[in-house]
Amino acid sequence: MKKDIIKEANRIFDVNILAKIKQRKYAYGRMAYVRLMRKKGCTYSEIGKHLGMHYSSIIYMDKSFDNIIKQDDEFNRNYRELHNLFIKKKRMDKIERMSHTIKSLELQIKELKLQLMREKKFRV
Repeated sequence: MKKDIIKEANRIFDVNILAKIKQRKYAYGRMAYVRLMRKKGCTYSEIGKHLGMHYSSIIYMDKSFDNIIKQDDEFNRNYRELHNLFIKKKRMDKIERMSHTIKSLELQIKELKLQLMREKKFRV
């Protein structure tokens, strides 16, 4: 999953977030990746390992995120695109699975009701 997110972050921000380049567009790509991975439950140390960076740099990026997203419209659009690809997609997949489970349970209930009705007929 992290490779997919890195690939999409690279595409959306038009950079290689694993490159050791300090230009703003690279930093913003990494910053978006950091925030998304934090939302997915990764620790600062894990994210640092993914990016080949010290965890303290990851903490700094995560803390800077809220200010940058308010100030930079392009960063905001790019982050939202990345977020929607992975967070909303996951929610939609979960909703589809739950919907399938509900339909399956409804069918089981119907079958059990029919079975119960048959058993009542034979008891009489």
